[in-house]
Amino acid sequence: MDRDKLHRTLNDVRVPDYRYYQEIGSTNDAAINWISDNAPEYALVLADAQTDGRGRNGRRWVTTKGASIALSIILYPNADEQLQLGLFSLASGLAVSRAIESQVKSKVETKWPNDVLIDRHKTAGVLAEAVWQDTRLKGLVIGIGVNLLKEAVPPAEELLFPATCLAVHSHHAPDAITLIAAIISNLKRCREIMRHKEFHKQYTQKMAFLGEGIVLRETDTQSVSGILKGIDAEGRLLMQTDNDPLQAFPIGDISLRPQ
Repeated sequence: MDRDKLHRTLNDVRVPDYRYYQEIGSTNDAAINWISDNAPEYALVLADAQTDGRGRNGRRWVTTKGASIALSIILYPNADEQLQLGLFSLASGLAVSRAIESQVKSKVETKWPNDVLIDRHKTAGVLAEAVWQDTRLKGLVIGIGVNLLKEAVPPAEELLFPATCLAVHSHHAPDAITLIAAIISNLKRCREIMRHKEFHKQYTQKMAFLGEGIVLRETDTQSVSGILKGIDAEGRLLMQTDNDPLQAFPIGDISLRPQ
């Protein structure tokens, strides 16, 4: 990664500080540790390669050097935002989807609660991790992984959901630094409106499988199916089922798949 361009670009989007690594175990772990050392809000941890990253439900997110983005953003939610922490996952997913849209020619959607799809194939994921001191929230880390090149996409037999990368859907080579800046800018805009009806509207418009049949799986043996209807004000997924006209499912250890 071009360090001079990175520094200039992050200054342009008012990132107050950042830590860059050629290789790291987990950018989220480094960001969590930095919070304890009084990191400023919107400080970043980013790496060319991540060897021990995390996804949802304990899954690993390992990136190939130069083929992916591994990025963590440090936030300090205010008292009102802390009442709806789950919305940060959705706001981050929407921000990433909009940033990706600027670099590809294909349809980009969000898959509730934290994935970004290009033509119904996963290309990015978000993991929000809260840092607590007893019952007090110290900070929030937004981990983001984006597949840039084909080398970042695991073999099909290792995938739980079809995956792709930006390079397959772009006329030009993906620009990681420009994409990172776009993610930051879009996240700031999404955060400003995420507790208002306009965010609800914008997120719903970008949802994959809206109005289609889906399956939510909580464990290997428990699942529920129905029609995806959107989200509510808390960011919970709304699904119409045969037994209940409308059910709300909170963000948690749930996987969403099309029927």
